Amino acid sequence: MKIPPPEERLCRNHGRPISVSGWKSGHRTSGCAKCTNERGRSPEKQAEREAKWRKEFIGCKSHPNRRCNLSAYKRLNAKLCGSCHLRRADRTLRDSVFRCHKKANERYRKSEHGKEQGYWKQVSRRKYNRIQENKI
Repeated sequence: MKIPPPEERLCRNHGRPISVSGWKSGHRTSGCAKCTNERGRSPEKQAEREAKWRKEFIGCKSHPNRRCNLSAYKRLNAKLCGSCHLRRADRTLRDSVFRCHKKANERYRKSEHGKEQGYWKQVSRRKYNRIQENKI
């Protein structure tokens, strides 16, 4: 299948080129990026999806017994629960999750409660023992 150049595959509504994938799917009169965004990501469509999410149970595509995340469903129509939303396609955690946990641990260690639990005392005791071992 030969795909015509962008000048020949213009959208009737917006005068923009229809995407290659849209053209291959059979879209000949509309299917530019603006049409796609208006259809799926318009404020009206987002409001519809939010109302539907609040009215009925929409399950995760991997875990049907868990409810999908509202923000992901509303914005992108993604049916993912909180656990799936944090994972890549190969089910490994995203880097941002590790960064958040690391920051949270640092905040805890610096907090009054973390200091009361003796985290810094344990660290300083270990350092002191290493220094003493090196002197001998």
